Amino acid sequence: MKDAEANREAAVKALEEANVSRARMVKTIEEAKTAYATLEEDSCKELQAREVILADVNRRLMEVEARAAKTEEERDDMATTNANLVADRTWMWNFNVVHVANAILDAPENTNVVAGVVGHAESWVQGRLH
Repeated sequence: MKDAEANREAAVKALEEANVSRARMVKTIEEAKTAYATLEEDSCKELQAREVILADVNRRLMEVEARAAKTEEERDDMATTNANLVADRTWMWNFNVVHVANAILDAPENTNVVAGVVGHAESWVQGRLH
C-alpha cells in the first residue's frame, strides 16, 4: 500500500508538473502568437511605407523623364535654328549680300536717311562715353 500511495503521490506530482509545464507552454504560445501578430502588423506598416516611398520615387522619375524629353526637344530646336542661321550666313557670304546692302545704303535717295542714322548713332556713342 505504501508503494501504491507513493506511486499515486508521484503521479499527482507529475500531473501537477505537467499542468504547470502545459500552462507555461500555453503562455509561451500566446506570447509567440502576440509577437507574430505584432511582427506581421509592423511588416504591413513597413511595406505600406515602402510602397509610399516607391510611389513618390516613381512620380519624381516621371517628372524628370518629362523634363529630359522637353530639354531634348528644345536642344533639337536650337540645333535646327543654329543650322539655319549658319546656312543663311553662308548664303549671304556667297552672294555678297554685304555689297548689296552697301549699295542700297549708298543710293542717293537714302543718303540723307543714312547720314541721320549715323549722326544719331555717333551722338549716342558720344553721350555714353562722357
